Amino acid sequence: MIIRYIKTQGELRVLDFLLKNKSNIYNMQQIMNGSKIHYETAKYSIKSLLKKRLIKKAMKCHKSYLFKLNIDNDFIQSLLFHFENIKIYKKI
Repeated sequence: MIIRYIKTQGELRVLDFLLKNKSNIYNMQQIMNGSKIHYETAKYSIKSLLKKRLIKKAMKCHKSYLFKLNIDNDFIQSLLFHFENIKIYKKI
């Protein structure tokens, strides 16, 4: 199921970063640094994830946009559910 939505390593890294920090909003530079990917990879990955509606633009700040997880998306909700369960099992 995850392969249908996420096709590149960059997309996976961006989603992983945003899942770990789901309550915040980030600009492209912060996503690049947090995901440890290059600018072009981040640009392509964010564009692709926006098209799939897995992330969304939270607001525009000056000339750049801020992004966050689209928690209204069913796929993101299931990822968050599994992500939280994994965190609980790691604590045990």
